[in-house]
Amino acid sequence: MSMILTVRHFCDRNSLRSYGHDGPLKLGQEKLLIDTSEKILEELKGEKRAVRLLYTAKTRRIRETAKLLAENLRQNGVSVVFQHDIRLEVMDQGDLILPDNYQDGEWFTPLDVAWDAICDEAYCYGNIFYRFGDSLEGKYPELQKSFSRVGESLAWSLINKYSLINDLAHRSFSNDNELLVIVGQSDLPLLIMELEALRGRIDVNPDNLPYKCWEIYKSGLQEKMYDKDAQGDGNFDIPMGYVGKFNLSNLAKNRFDQVIKKAGLLLAERSHHEKYNSNCIRL
Repeated sequence: MSMILTVRHFCDRNSLRSYGHDGPLKLGQEKLLIDTSEKILEELKGEKRAVRLLYTAKTRRIRETAKLLAENLRQNGVSVVFQHDIRLEVMDQGDLILPDNYQDGEWFTPLDVAWDAICDEAYCYGNIFYRFGDSLEGKYPELQKSFSRVGESLAWSLINKYSLINDLAHRSFSNDNELLVIVGQSDLPLLIMELEALRGRIDVNPDNLPYKCWEIYKSGLQEKMYDKDAQGDGNFDIPMGYVGKFNLSNLAKNRFDQVIKKAGLLLAERSHHEKYNSNCIRL
């Protein structure tokens, strides 16, 4: 059995002026910490009293969430091991041009425009290599004056997540004495749910997998998971601290793990060509 837990990081501060996209956690989330820790402790049965926290040390909100969970679990007699994985890194959202009077805590509307644009470009127009914040020479004029540097594409994120999920399905992090808990953003558990919904469908292949996942997300998964009562910014799909429980060995059924793996490799190959063509254009 390849059962894992995923934990969405706790609520971080909206502090674009002070920290950019990498703000620290908000204070006063003790109840959320206790509730999340209790859900992890419920899965530690028998002699399994160790947790392996898979996370990215690069992102402050994820790193701080993992640290808080480790401290609480250790207080309950649980041994905790940290493991960094680069594939959990957060998609680069570029550099913002903030108004002179902008203050931390204020909402920056161009970020909403940028998120709408990257989803539309990737899934409505098939431009999955569109980079976050790109104005596309005036197609999104508000972005042109709000970003001094564009970020990464959804393709970059999917290459990492497909690779990670394939490893998880094949128990690459397996240890019979440990419970694997992945601390990250909402995209990982949502993607796993989408893949589970698609497993076994004959109309799904490596080329269309990203778009079929998006169809699952928009056709009911987003509405099902959204918690309108959750506290904190960014609860557009699952709430902060959400704990998902998955048996990823199921993904190997019908050789669907091969579809996931090949989808990532296909995107990586196309990404290489995209970069090459972009360099040729600049030359």
